[in-house]
Amino acid sequence: MTSRSCNSDATTSVLFLAQLPPPVHGVTVVSKRVSDILSAQPDTTVEHLWRGGARSLADIGSKSISKVLELTSLAGTLVARALIGPRTDIAYLTFTPWSHAALRDGALAWLAGLSARRVLVHLHTEGLAGVVIGRGLRERALRRLLKGSELIAITEETARLAEGSGIFARVNRLPNMAEDPGEECLMPRAARPDDSPLHCAYLGNYDERKGVLDFISVIAALRDRGIAVRATLAGGETAALSRQDLALEVTRCGLEEVVDLVGFLSQEEKMALMCEADLFIYPTRHDHAPLVLLEAMAGGAVPLTLDAGGISSLMGDELAINVLSHRMARDLVREAMTERAVSYAIDRAALRRDSRRARARYLERFSPAAFEAGVTRIINARPVTSREASGKETAAATSEL
Repeated sequence: MTSRSCNSDATTSVLFLAQLPPPVHGVTVVSKRVSDILSAQPDTTVEHLWRGGARSLADIGSKSISKVLELTSLAGTLVARALIGPRTDIAYLTFTPWSHAALRDGALAWLAGLSARRVLVHLHTEGLAGVVIGRGLRERALRRLLKGSELIAITEETARLAEGSGIFARVNRLPNMAEDPGEECLMPRAARPDDSPLHCAYLGNYDERKGVLDFISVIAALRDRGIAVRATLAGGETAALSRQDLALEVTRCGLEEVVDLVGFLSQEEKMALMCEADLFIYPTRHDHAPLVLLEAMAGGAVPLTLDAGGISSLMGDELAINVLSHRMARDLVREAMTERAVSYAIDRAALRRDSRRARARYLERFSPAAFEAGVTRIINARPVTSREASGKETAAATSEL
């Protein structure tokens, strides 16, 4: 599929080698935002070229002959562009270093670099440390394939690691964003009586690693503590867990009258949930910088989460008390999150205070305006010269001594 902007005076061409929804998940949603921002630039043309991706959430991680054939076709197209054109100023793609698709991503970055002046690799997940320090054939191959590309890092932790690696010509910092529901999102909680049930929400793919079953256990613990609570559990089915699986777990815990299992939500429904919920409980052990946490903070829902990936830097100092170690045993996580939730149920003034703090954190770092400015800054940056790249490699090698 190919799309171009209508401005005939465009000066920057972008080859967009990233999957757009469907399926709908954090990476494809952010890719769509980047694509929209680039396409709206008056001096930019965007060509979208993608084949061989997952067709649904359940299809993620699966292998098939059709995917192999489509990816082979995509690789062939990139080779042809290198031989006969067209040339492009920038190639943009995503990178998932921990998955089986890492070598695919690396190969596409290398092939794109044959016909593009700059290759931007947007890293949304964990796993870069393994690439940087790994001694296996896979890790060595990835370092070679990514050499000279530019990394887009969404957390400070990743940016610092990448800068010290000597792999990338440039490291660009670009925190993710979430849509802004507006200041009125704080009103439902301000008008709610202090003795109303504590509304706890979870939104994410049905994946045990993202804490969906732990969320149910926290709700059960709150109920057992005598806290008036209601819960909304939203998200999409995966190969690991279906909606029926979660319904059976809710029934097993005796929470049928407490937990509303609503499934997938539209963007409007998602924003409404985040504006209405008191707490967003997300005990994930498998995330880098989850978009859903930014959406919760945008709506004023106070997050309770774990420090997987770069989550601690997302939350900031004022909400740090609500970020627990992802290395804690699950029963300890349940107990600690339950205690935090009980404290908010008892002290609604503290709940409203931290709701305002969550939204202030969002406005400071994760608003649409900040994200658009960051994308524009990255696209308009000049290419790194060979001398500059050589200097970065020397500095990285020296730091390892």
